[in-house]
Amino acid sequence: MRSLLALALLSLTTALLTKRQAETSLHRLFVARGKQYLGTITDQRLLLSDVNAAVITANFGQLTNENSLKWESVEPERGVFNFDEPDFVVDFAQENNLPMRGHTLVWHSQMPGYVQNINDAGEWR
Repeated sequence: MRSLLALALLSLTTALLTKRQAETSLHRLFVARGKQYLGTITDQRLLLSDVNAAVITANFGQLTNENSLKWESVEPERGVFNFDEPDFVVDFAQENNLPMRGHTLVWHSQMPGYVQNINDAGEWR
């Protein structure tokens, strides 16, 4: 019985969220006012939700990686690079004909641990 109730609540919530979407996208409204686009930030974890992906494709005309292109994400260990998450966002953007924009690579609170532990200026050369 509980699982049936949970399924009913999930269906109702999804239906309400879907009905909340405006008929005209925010991006189209911005473009109609002479702007180039209305963009948003996202990362793989957000795009894995069908509801989030639908809101993004319905309302935005450009994407920027939220945190997946920060230094701590792309080079978590010195010399070890991982572009899987940013590539996921780029693939999503390409599939939906959305342009991409860059974002801050170096951010004070999102530095890899090995960078924060460098005390010798010679290591930066």
